Amino acid sequence: MNLEDALNQHAIDKKRVYIDLIVRASKDLDLLNAVVEKAFTGIYSMSIAYRMVKRYPELAQELEQSILVIMEDCNAGLKSRGRRVQADLRALGLI
Repeated sequence: MNLEDALNQHAIDKKRVYIDLIVRASKDLDLLNAVVEKAFTGIYSMSIAYRMVKRYPELAQELEQSILVIMEDCNAGLKSRGRRVQADLRALGLI
């Protein structure tokens, strides 16, 4: 069952749930910025954020901005993953 179906089955304010998810994702993206020096953690976090964006496309711009900030000063592995995520987002038409 996906989130939309679950929300439709119950008297829950969908807009509030989505706002809370976006706020939480935003905090997760801020966390991604904080762990940029740990390459594997950063790469894995970026992968998780990308998967979230595929499910919640409204987060695409925030992810792109976070990637740009991270790529200013990071190692080659994280830059490579950032470029790949950006390319995937462009291919999906999200940015």
